Amino acid sequence: MLAWALGDFSYKTTGTSSDALRTAAVDWFTTANAAAPNREFGQSNLAWLLLQTQPDAAAITFAQAALLLPAKRGVFWGLGLALITNNQPEMAVDAMVLEILRFPLVMTSPLWQLSELENLREPVFNQLEQQYSQLMLTDNTGLVNYWRRMRGTLRWWRGDYDGATQDWQNFPTGQTLLELSQSKTLTADTLPPNLIIGRNAMLAWLSPQDRRALLERASIRSVDQLPQLNQTSPALELVDQLIITMERASSFDEWLKYSRLISQPRCQRLGFGTLSRHIDGPLPSDYYTRTLNQPMSMFFAAMLSSSTFLPELDTALQPQRDRLLTAVFDHAKKDNQHSSYQHSKLGQVNTQASQLCSAP
Repeated sequence: MLAWALGDFSYKTTGTSSDALRTAAVDWFTTANAAAPNREFGQSNLAWLLLQTQPDAAAITFAQAALLLPAKRGVFWGLGLALITNNQPEMAVDAMVLEILRFPLVMTSPLWQLSELENLREPVFNQLEQQYSQLMLTDNTGLVNYWRRMRGTLRWWRGDYDGATQDWQNFPTGQTLLELSQSKTLTADTLPPNLIIGRNAMLAWLSPQDRRALLERASIRSVDQLPQLNQTSPALELVDQLIITMERASSFDEWLKYSRLISQPRCQRLGFGTLSRHIDGPLPSDYYTRTLNQPMSMFFAAMLSSSTFLPELDTALQPQRDRLLTAVFDHAKKDNQHSSYQHSKLGQVNTQASQLCSAP
């Protein structure tokens, strides 16, 4: 907890204070991980701290975290960012594809529009579509329909409506989104009455006069027994932003994909107290800050959902994870050998120079 608290404070300050706190957090996480090396919490959060200054060390630490808990949200994403910084784009693409395969909402993140990731967007999405197709052919875990729906979602997100139409033949929400995307004949009266994901958001688009009430209703969160999650009413400011961006959009597709409304949540470790006998103080949150497309995450997250516990999916992905992690560790090993060789040669040169200087 000391390491985590120092690191958390480092993100809330700037300048030399932030650097000093981050350095102290790295030192304490290193000490804690040496004592308990099989705790993913320590490995992954240390990796996020290292990413800012030591991306090569961050890549190894992310890989170690992935070995311990491969289905942890953000671990392969962080690995991908570290590999980009290390100028290893091919392995970075593999890591990001693995993150999206497990947590498909990442494909809709506004981060793909940033200059740092813009060049990787097409390689990642191309490989992702290939992976979906391959998994549909080789799947023996009963997830063929899931892979097909996800491939259709990716195709729709990229504007490949013909491809999405093929994959979404048995997906009412997808069929409705395609109709909204491709024609203007759909109205509030003809919107399918069956249970489709994001129906109130669709109605809000089709019924401007009722837009506020519909968006407020669509934004209400279900009540949870945990007080910290008990947020039932949407903020008025958020509803206003949804209305303004919807009014400015030329199509429902444009609003969903390019509204520029984002949220940046961090995952809390809700079981931390029980597992670690930590019975006071705040629940720690991962340093990984997600950047979400707010309309998609609010109204259509269910069409991109992936259960936290889904052994069949993790079984299907594990061979790819193993190959990538092996490549990361092998590359690091080669770098270490090269550094050791260079250090050895430097030592030989220094010794010879000393001998020359001391020669009569």
